[in-house]
Amino acid sequence: MQSLPSFSNSRLVFIFLVAIGLPLMILRQYHRITNFVATNVTDKNLLVADTVTRPQPTSAPLLPTRPWTKTNAIFPITFGLPSNRFSRANHWKNHSKTRDVAHIIPGVWKTYVYSTEEEYYDGYADAFFSITRKKSGWDCFRHYEIIASGSMPYFLDIASIPKGVLFDYPTSIVREAMELPGVPSQAEVKRYAAQGSTELLAINHTIFNATEYSRLMDALVAYSYEHLTWSGKVRYMLSQIRGLYPCMEDDPKILMVTIDECEYQSCVVFGGVYELFGAERMSSYFGPKVPLFSSLPHPKQLYGKGFSYENAFSDEWNTTRMDQLTQERLRDGFFNMIIFMNGGNAYCVLGEYFYHRPSEAKILVDYQKRYNPIVVAVDGNDEDGCHDLLAGETVTLEYHSLFVREFHRAQSTKLTKWSGCENSTERS
Repeated sequence: MQSLPSFSNSRLVFIFLVAIGLPLMILRQYHRITNFVATNVTDKNLLVADTVTRPQPTSAPLLPTRPWTKTNAIFPITFGLPSNRFSRANHWKNHSKTRDVAHIIPGVWKTYVYSTEEEYYDGYADAFFSITRKKSGWDCFRHYEIIASGSMPYFLDIASIPKGVLFDYPTSIVREAMELPGVPSQAEVKRYAAQGSTELLAINHTIFNATEYSRLMDALVAYSYEHLTWSGKVRYMLSQIRGLYPCMEDDPKILMVTIDECEYQSCVVFGGVYELFGAERMSSYFGPKVPLFSSLPHPKQLYGKGFSYENAFSDEWNTTRMDQLTQERLRDGFFNMIIFMNGGNAYCVLGEYFYHRPSEAKILVDYQKRYNPIVVAVDGNDEDGCHDLLAGETVTLEYHSLFVREFHRAQSTKLTKWSGCENSTERS
């Protein structure tokens, strides 16, 4: 099976004509068409999954039904981190706080001084608070990395987060910590950030309540383990889908349709599915998220330097065998769920995945017609990325639910009620 072309981070837009009758489509960015060639393929038939501890389904209650759901099948979704990245947060009290506010300032490039993930996390762990804010979208890996390092986020303009965005982020805990006596105001933090240094940005420790800060940090870490891991995100997704379709099978067998790079939201969902189910119950049509697996050769340049996701799994991915297995599973009707994800601020339609071989898109369409899997779309693009899933499609899947990262940008997407449950639960 061919790999998916890599995407470029440039914002160049160009128009191209898709062969075999597809209409002109406007691409949001320029695609570098390359084929990933797997090297050092082993003789193993499947992944060696026993080196990864699969998180067990939690018995704790999931978050309540969201009142801001745009329709009964469109839900918010957020980023998260691999479960193993949160392990150091458990020991945050063992790391001495030598700064009041971390050195790194989002968007101030001269403060991006860390060359390794460990140095990057230590830079946050040294501080009581670490600055974060909206960038290309409200959700950002930094929000979670700060927590995982054992620091408290100082989230600028936190009160301006749109309704439904970052719905499960622990904003109440963060705001309470930011409002502790002695902590600098947002106006003060913004002033120093604009000057490009936090060196003189200080907490008034004569009135600062260290005991209350410690309590809030413990609550933050506990909450994060429950809700902010990759597997936690996928459990949430499955719980919402099951709320719509109670007859959905308890053992989802998932086919992922996603780019092979990690540009965060698609990486979060892919990683969460893999954390929960491994290769035994999932496949990826265009192959693995390459940087997640230490057994695969990685590109020299990774999105965000690969921090917080590279080598998340020590399992060995046999690319040749897994591609063969995906084709066998498609032939045998193995999958009862398809998750389609955009990425890189593009890939909102099947035509962008298959523009260089459009007839192949029909494989997925025919599979849906024959086996009737639940089809879930995930829109993880930045605010200025595409959000109009299904727009202009002539060969397309029918989507039954949609999860949107920048929820206020959710488009009116045509969703179809899944026919697998005669008595599905409707939501208002």
